[in-house]
Amino acid sequence: MGAATITLALSACGSSNGPGSTPGTEAKQADPLAGATDRPFGSGATALTAQKLRQRLLTASEVGPAYKAVTEGDHDDNDSFGPCKPDFARYGINDPKELDLAAEVKSGFALEVGDGRSVLKEELSTDAPKKLAAVYKVIFDVFSTCGPLEVPEEPGQHGKISITMEKAPLPERRLGEEQYRILSTATWDGKTEVTEIAGVRDGNVGIVLTGPSDMVKQNLGKAVAKAKGMT
Repeated sequence: MGAATITLALSACGSSNGPGSTPGTEAKQADPLAGATDRPFGSGATALTAQKLRQRLLTASEVGPAYKAVTEGDHDDNDSFGPCKPDFARYGINDPKELDLAAEVKSGFALEVGDGRSVLKEELSTDAPKKLAAVYKVIFDVFSTCGPLEVPEEPGQHGKISITMEKAPLPERRLGEEQYRILSTATWDGKTEVTEIAGVRDGNVGIVLTGPSDMVKQNLGKAVAKAKGMT
């Protein structure tokens, strides 16, 4: 997943905005990698191949009859974090490339609604369970403590996009060994849009869905089941 997921999350809310709640920024003293007997960002991963991982992505028909697939290339650049500037030193990370995983694939689905267009993005990652768990903990901690952010004005846009990101309650149903949920609120041109970023890690497979909360809620369970090879 790595830094590319940060960009994924920010791009998903780049078309929406709102005051939202400012995420907590207190530094976490507990090492998210505590308990590991070896360097958690080391090599030697037990992971699926990218080809096998890609077969576990949802299809448009599985998401719903009104959806269509949109082109989403796999990650090949983990250096860009957009406007977010994480302090990786607090995690003992010298280079963001230490967050690179064995394989990462992604897809997207669009639903035309009225004059708008809702998009759901799915990202699957694989690596040794210990490394995958460590990377997910770091990335979602960065999510929840990054911001408020301002994205520069783009053509046709009046004013900057303001973004806040905060942790949200987890669903009662446990879907994996670890779960994460972040709400990103973006405000621009007097408009507000909330984007949900839901992550689940189970064994050597990680799943991230990004999009409107209702779309994430409807598809997270089936995405996890397929990613874990249960369907």
